[in-house]
Amino acid sequence: MYLDRPAQPNRPVRCPACGLELPSSGAVGHKRLWSSPECSEQYGQLSAYLLSLAEPGFPYQYAADAYAAQHASLHSKPITTVFALIGLYLACDRHYSGRQVQRVHQLLARRKPLWPDLILPIQRGSTTVQDVLRAPPGPPRMAALLTWCGSVWGAWAHERSTVENFLAEHLET
Repeated sequence: MYLDRPAQPNRPVRCPACGLELPSSGAVGHKRLWSSPECSEQYGQLSAYLLSLAEPGFPYQYAADAYAAQHASLHSKPITTVFALIGLYLACDRHYSGRQVQRVHQLLARRKPLWPDLILPIQRGSTTVQDVLRAPPGPPRMAALLTWCGSVWGAWAHERSTVENFLAEHLET
């Protein structure tokens, strides 16, 4: 975690979760996600872009789930990581829109189930938030977003049955 790191502007900083290396901004890290502040800033830029779109499918949900799953830590709230994996499963394996994923999250949140224990992967996927931002806006960036989701979901493949069983137990599908 980068909470107590002294500011060293312009020195390279590597995100511990995704490996993204960027010049140091001297910012302080996030308390519950295993990320560098610089990586978090990239996520903020992507979030702003996605939320500015008049896209009915709500692609921001994909980014929120990919980032949360890729940067999950032992300090993450269980609901955050489980929701992220549910979102990636529904997006990648079931082809749900971001809006549909959001509805599933809302249903589960109302039920307040016991969240399953998860085993954090060592590798978190080869695609990062920066790869998505580097793609030109429009369809290429949306394709990069889905590639990122697939990359992160692939890193969590060992938890696929946990996610499927959890959904089968807590949702009438």
